[in-house]
Amino acid sequence: MPSGQAGMIAVANAPCSWGVLEFESKTASPGYAKVLDEIAASGYAGTELGDWGFMPSDPGLLRDELQRRHLAMVGAFVTTRRDDAPRGFGLARAQPHNSCEDGDTPVGR
Repeated sequence: MPSGQAGMIAVANAPCSWGVLEFESKTASPGYAKVLDEIAASGYAGTELGDWGFMPSDPGLLRDELQRRHLAMVGAFVTTRRDDAPRGFGLARAQPHNSCEDGDTPVGR
């Protein structure tokens, strides 16, 4: 948040608002640079990461792209399939409040 704006609510957006979705063709979606330019031009304070691989995966390059536009990275959404994860790791570890099945106890409880 820019100095002098203490107490202001900062609002972010996400690439999905520009039609960048994990189940859609990436060739029809705008590139990450255009999405970041438009997020910044719209006055948002930051962005969510979007689907893995949409934004640069190199941390330094991603940081530079965000800083150039005065944007913050505020979150990420990573898709995963529970049945692909080893037993005791998947969703039960990520979401211990609601992932019990077959009498399992969530990790951390």
